[in-house]
Amino acid sequence: MGRLLWSPSESRIKSSLLYNFIRETPLESDSYFDLHRWSIENMEEFWSHFWEFSNIIYSKNYDSVLENPVMPGARWFSGSELNYAENLLSGNKNQVAIISTGEGRDDKVLTFGDLKKLVAAAQHGLRDLGVTRGTRIAAFVPNCVETVVLLLAATATGAIWTSCSPDFGSQGVVDRFGQVEPSIMIVANGYNYNGKTFSLEQKINKVLDAIDTIENVITIEFADVSCEIRHSSVIGYQNLVSNGDTVPNFVQLPFDHPLYIMYSSGTTGPPKSIIHGAGGTLV
Repeated sequence: MGRLLWSPSESRIKSSLLYNFIRETPLESDSYFDLHRWSIENMEEFWSHFWEFSNIIYSKNYDSVLENPVMPGARWFSGSELNYAENLLSGNKNQVAIISTGEGRDDKVLTFGDLKKLVAAAQHGLRDLGVTRGTRIAAFVPNCVETVVLLLAATATGAIWTSCSPDFGSQGVVDRFGQVEPSIMIVANGYNYNGKTFSLEQKINKVLDAIDTIENVITIEFADVSCEIRHSSVIGYQNLVSNGDTVPNFVQLPFDHPLYIMYSSGTTGPPKSIIHGAGGTLV
């Protein structure tokens, strides 16, 4: 048995969310291990308590916590309706939501109020491009403020988001996006890494040549590099959000409505698409 290196103080334990959650359950013990056992032996009761404790924002409560408790096929919180983006944007409007930094880019700080306004404008822009519930949006982008804004705008509308990192090769992107047949593709013009700037022009155009379902391309000017995109409908991010909308419309959706499409690694064949539901991801 190894030597114990660290243990939290009593005050730290009692100030934790987990401790507060345990105190609101029927358990007569403060033990994490008792909570774990209870969550396995009484799944529906456990998750019902979690639903209330977490203050999930919803427009319609669930009819049942768990239907068909087998895998695959289990259905959680059926009957409920909510919106993933609404929950993520529920912070105090003056609270900092994002601190963005990146090589070759100025730092950006956005409050929840700032972020919510940008999401509303982006949602308006996406709707003008025909985005609605179930629309598949593919993003070939780095982690940045614009990506977060567009993701939240898409999910506020009920669209389905899938993405690849810009350091992927074009064939790796096609192997993934080609399976889900997106109608919108969001791209960055390039990215910075280790003191160098890389254009994504060649990769983007190869992807567009291979996937004919893409009707509109949204571009993010992420790096100081040229990027000429060969497509009939290209709109810049700044133009997309220049409409004056400030209040998002959060479409209410079933708990298991598709949110993200992610992928297996592809090490044993083509990458497999994996759908993640909005409610499960939120929980």
